[in-house]
Amino acid sequence: MASLHLKIWSEAGVRQSIQAYNPDVVVSVHPLMTNVPVISCAKISAETNKHIPIFTVVTDLGNGHAYWFDAGVERMFVASDSMKSLAIKMGGVEENKIVRSGLPIREEFGMHVDKMQQW
Repeated sequence: MASLHLKIWSEAGVRQSIQAYNPDVVVSVHPLMTNVPVISCAKISAETNKHIPIFTVVTDLGNGHAYWFDAGVERMFVASDSMKSLAIKMGGVEENKIVRSGLPIREEFGMHVDKMQQW
């Protein structure tokens, strides 16, 4: 029930924000901002004939909240095979939409690890 309320209450505002920004793509990096933008992008497409793809970057490594996963995304980037399995089982996301990409981090983090290995 809370999920339905969240969608109804916030979808119009999210849709207005997306339309005002006029993006080429929407990227979700938070579980509470996956389902609603999927609905918003679908409505924008139906109303304007402008397709705005939505991608999700799941930033959890081994276990994730069900709100991450929505079958309406066009691509979902996950860090691990366990997250890929959860996306398929919990969210009904098609396997061909899921990319196992690892966890995105700034380049400086990797450089720091390389320097530590030299010690």
